[in-house]
Amino acid sequence: MLTTKLLKQNIIILSAAATLTLSTGIQAHEREYNQRAIYKQLDLTEQQHQDLREVKKQTKDDTHVYKQDLKQLEQQLKTLIQSERWDAESARALIERRQELKSELALTRALNHNYLWNVLDDSQQHKFTELTARKFDRKDIRQDKDSRHPLKRLNRLDLTEAQQQQISALLEQQKHQQSDIRQAVKAKKQDMLRLVRSTEFDQAQWQVIQQEMKESQVALAMSFSQTRHQIWNLLDEQQQGKMANMKKRQGHGDKKRKHRESV
Repeated sequence: MLTTKLLKQNIIILSAAATLTLSTGIQAHEREYNQRAIYKQLDLTEQQHQDLREVKKQTKDDTHVYKQDLKQLEQQLKTLIQSERWDAESARALIERRQELKSELALTRALNHNYLWNVLDDSQQHKFTELTARKFDRKDIRQDKDSRHPLKRLNRLDLTEAQQQQISALLEQQKHQQSDIRQAVKAKKQDMLRLVRSTEFDQAQWQVIQQEMKESQVALAMSFSQTRHQIWNLLDEQQQGKMANMKKRQGHGDKKRKHRESV
């Protein structure tokens, strides 16, 4: 029988797989802290406030251009994941196309954020970096405290002992497969962040790093998607329905949370 500790560790990974959203470059950092709250603490001038508003609007417009295409790709990938047969070739094609779109969007956002970074004076840049680091630390603490929540959600599926054992084995295998890849991607994202926070944005170097990251990110996405497919097909129809509803509720909750953070 699985121990509670082992199951809890693996369910945390399942929760991440169930809500997979791979990002590139500064996009990942944007979601991890509320930039608006940070900028409020920088004593911005009126001109800096105006620059901030313009960059936010430009970023929103850029996102809108890609949003519909990304949404369609996500839906197609979801259909593959929830099918009886795993079509690896089709999944890779969808994931590679999605990665290309996200890379294009990430570059545009990076250029916008580099411009805004250089609007700040040295003191504001230093404070921005400090506040960002603190929010990363608090996020890690919250994740540790909230580790029980994914387990509670999965318990609603009323998994049998056999299902728990099978899911645990799949997630443990995925964990080992992704460990080295995750570290490599994390290091590249730090390189990208340094480019964003530079005096002159080196677009050629950014694209080199993106290309180096591409295969790793595709490999991560393929691993996540195949594991989700396998887990989905371990569930009966009633459990699948419950999981689908849980994802919908989680999506609504994420939208409400983002709205609260933006106020």
